[in-house]
Amino acid sequence: MRLYVIGDSWCVNEWPELLSNELNYKLINDSVNGSSNDWMFRRLIEWVSCQENTDDLFVIVGLTSPHRREENFNNYHPGADGFANEIDKFIYEKLYDNELAHLQSISYILAIQEFLKNKKINYLLYDSWYNILNCEKELISNRKSKSKNKFFNFDTFHFHELHLIEDNIRKGVYYTDELNIGKMIEKIDLNYYLKPADDSIKIQRKNDTGHPNYEDCINMKNRLLRYMK
Repeated sequence: MRLYVIGDSWCVNEWPELLSNELNYKLINDSVNGSSNDWMFRRLIEWVSCQENTDDLFVIVGLTSPHRREENFNNYHPGADGFANEIDKFIYEKLYDNELAHLQSISYILAIQEFLKNKKINYLLYDSWYNILNCEKELISNRKSKSKNKFFNFDTFHFHELHLIEDNIRKGVYYTDELNIGKMIEKIDLNYYLKPADDSIKIQRKNDTGHPNYEDCINMKNRLLRYMK
């Protein structure tokens, strides 16, 4: 059997190897530090589609914050502790829309779910640190208040609120008055989806980086293993 893992920095650590060793699976860890859900979705579809045989495959996708995005085969973080570069700043000021970013990530989750189920591939999706399934109420609230906060208050070390004058932002022609993200979230199969609030993915983050330490990785391995069986 093969274990294919894709995610961000939370998957670039010890737990995938610990998990594969316990299961005696061959590990293919395709994770990249700072990656986006855009990239994970594209890369997962690309990788799986190139496999001649998927009967021996188990896929784990470690999702990340919806604010990250892939452009020109690079991952960008508009809004993370200031701007890392001018492209981050340009994306945030000219292109980023918080509601659209969440709609896109939920669409990726549903598409991955149906893609893997259609191919009869065993899988597990999890949000390592950002619970996107709880976004509907805040998106509705932002619509009502016309909030200038383009990002949610993330419960992490790395993010802060940034502000932009909404008068300079015009919604595109595909923007609708009806917010359907709640209906979309209801279609996610929670038998194969774990969120941070679950006891399954709840770590201490005892180090200074906000990432799992070795003890956390053992904990994640044990709890993911329980859901895989």
